[in-house]
Amino acid sequence: AEAVGDLLASMVASSLEEAPRREEVEAVPGAFLVRGAFSASEGALMEKAVRLAHGGSAPRVASELRRDSQHHRAVHIPQSALVALAQRLRPLMPTTAGPKCTAKLEAPGREISTFLRCYRYLPGDSSRPHFDRSFVECEHTPNVMSSFSAYSLLLYVNDDFEGGETSFFQPDAAIPVSNKGLTPQCQRCDLIVAASVEPRAGDVLVFPHGLHPGCYPSPLHEGSLVTSGEK
Repeated sequence: AEAVGDLLASMVASSLEEAPRREEVEAVPGAFLVRGAFSASEGALMEKAVRLAHGGSAPRVASELRRDSQHHRAVHIPQSALVALAQRLRPLMPTTAGPKCTAKLEAPGREISTFLRCYRYLPGDSSRPHFDRSFVECEHTPNVMSSFSAYSLLLYVNDDFEGGETSFFQPDAAIPVSNKGLTPQCQRCDLIVAASVEPRAGDVLVFPHGLHPGCYPSPLHEGSLVTSGEK
C-alpha cells in the first residue's frame, strides 16, 4: 500500500508532453477512455507496485487456475496520493453522476476512491462476467447517504500481453442475476459482446456502475482471457 501510494503521490499533473484526451466507448452508454493519462515510465512503476502488492512472483505454475478473488489485492492509500492523477482526469470527467442525476462530481482531489484493487492476470486467467457495485458513504448521519460512487476507473499499466480485453455485453433483461445482483446466472456463451476494449498502457477506462436513479445503466462486463504474457 505504501509503495503504491508513494508512486501515485510522485506524479505531477503537468508532467505529460501531451494532454490526455477522451474517447467514447461505442455501444456502452456513459463509458469512455482517457487516452494517454500517464506516461510509459509512470506505467512501468505502477506495474512494479502491482507486483509488490501481489508479493512478487506468482506463487503458482501456468497450468493452475485461480479464483477471481486471487486476481487482485486491495490497497488503501492516502487521498493526497491521488491529487495529481485527479487533476489530469478531472477536465474529462462527467460533472454529474448521470444524465438524469444531479449529484455532482466530488471536490477537486476527492474524485477517485482511495480503495484500489491491484489486478494481476497470468496466462489462462480471466474474470467472469459481472456487474460492479457502487460504494456508498454515510459521513454525517447514520444510514443517510452522503455520497456514492457512480463510475469504475481502470488504469492500464501495461499492454505486452495477448487477450485480456475488457469486454462489455449487450443488456438482456431475460437473463437472471444472483441475489446480490452482481453475477448473471447463465453460461458465458449466452452473452453477446457489445464492445471490447483492448488495454493500452497509459490509458484509463471509465464506465458507470451501480443502480442509483438517473445514472447510466451499469454494464455487464468481464476481464477476458489472457492467452499469453502478463496483464
